[in-house]
Amino acid sequence: MVKGSIQNTEPRGAAGPLRDKIRDMELGLAKLKRLSGEDVAALLKLRDEIAHDVAALTEQGVDLRPELTRITSIDGMLTSKAGIIVRKG
Repeated sequence: MVKGSIQNTEPRGAAGPLRDKIRDMELGLAKLKRLSGEDVAALLKLRDEIAHDVAALTEQGVDLRPELTRITSIDGMLTSKAGIIVRKG
């Protein structure tokens, strides 16, 4: 979890934890320039966790269309901010 993020503890179904991770990614990318190299590494690890969660939930038959749209947006941001990410590493 990225520093400063808020975790919602209301039950939201099987995809709830995935949605939390997606939100943490979105918040982290929004403040990428202010993050330390360690925080950027944690953000990239979080993206790997999201991929793992998507695979597991898809295997369970969970409909992830809204989440996949947000993940596609995250991946676009990662690509567009690759220079910043490399400099932080």
